[in-house]
Amino acid sequence: MWSTPHLMGFLQQLAVQSNVKTVHLIAHSMGNRALTQALANLVTLYASSHDKALKASKKLHEFPRAGEAGQSLLIVKGIDTIDVSAVDSSLLGHSYFGDNTSVISDLHRLLTQGSPPNQRACLSEATLLNLAYWVFVRDACMVH
Repeated sequence: MWSTPHLMGFLQQLAVQSNVKTVHLIAHSMGNRALTQALANLVTLYASSHDKALKASKKLHEFPRAGEAGQSLLIVKGIDTIDVSAVDSSLLGHSYFGDNTSVISDLHRLLTQGSPPNQRACLSEATLLNLAYWVFVRDACMVH
């Protein structure tokens, strides 16, 4: 909670003092709290059903967590939600965003090309409760 106003101030200052047209923000783990409180519009949400840190947090707080896949997958209009469970192979399932070459490649396409999910390799559209989200297709994602 302490970092939220500082993050908001930084983002406002960045918007006012720079000539950039697009800013991509990536939050990991507890950093999601500050980011979601600081922003009205969010960036892509990656989720995994193998994330043991999120499972522990869910048990501790007794509430579903953003980044959790499966039936608790967070799908919100205006946010691209991507389930990376099929390619997550990290020990605790919590480092897929930086350890998995498929996820890193997807982040690269998002950040450098601004490509929406339907134009990025490895992703297939799926639905949960009539809401669209994206799923990594393991065989299509093998990065050489």
